[in-house]
Parts: sequence; C-alpha cells; structure tokens
Amino acid sequence: MSRSTTGADGELSAAARYQVDRETLDSLRLHDIPENSVDADILIGELGDIGKGTGPAALIALADLLRKDPRVALIGLTTSIHNLHAHRGFAKAGFRISRQYDPNGLGQCHLMILLLRSDEPTVLRDAPR
Repeated sequence: MSRSTTGADGELSAAARYQVDRETLDSLRLHDIPENSVDADILIGELGDIGKGTGPAALIALADLLRKDPRVALIGLTTSIHNLHAHRGFAKAGFRISRQYDPNGLGQCHLMILLLRSDEPTVLRDAPR
C-alpha cells in the first residue's frame, strides 16, 4: 500500500492507492479485473473544496504515475450510485462506470475504471461507457 498527496491550484488532496490481489478481487466477484490493478481512494478537504477540479487533477496525476509501471493494468474506484459529484469528477479524469455492485454490504455502488493499457481483455474494453 502507498499513499500520495497531490496539490492542484494550491489545494491539498490525497489519493491512497494499493494494488489489489486476486483473492480480494474474487471475493468481490470482480473476476475480470486484472490482478495488480490499483484501487484508488480520494479525499478532498472541506465541502467548499468540492467542484474546483482538485479531485480530477489528483487522479490524473496518479494515472500518469501508474502508467510508468507496466504491471498496473487499470485503476478502479468505487462510489455510491447516488454520488453524482464523484461520478462527474471521476469522468473528468477519464474514468468510466464499469458496473454496479454491492461491495461487502456497503450498498449499491458503481465501479469506475480507467484502463492504463490498450491490451486489456475485451470484456473490459467493450463494457458500456
């Protein structure tokens, strides 16, 4: 596990990331997600900081960093199906909704992914955008 901090327009955001192993992915029934994919969590300061581009900037910086590691095929993040602010911010960073699922009883969420490699399995490339 590692943590990185990124600033955008002088504001602080933090993206925690860790590579996901096959056992964890299988326990969530995410069998088509490649092992060593990165699960990203992003935290943005105060409520007033939302909507200023901090989140997308941090995720773009994280993606740029991870593209240098050939073992990392994609970045995924999970958010509530009702969190429209997050959906818009993640989409600005290039993420798309891959599916809806219930991760360990947290309620209905969207798995949003950003493919980092063009050689990903067809099932991921062809998922609805």
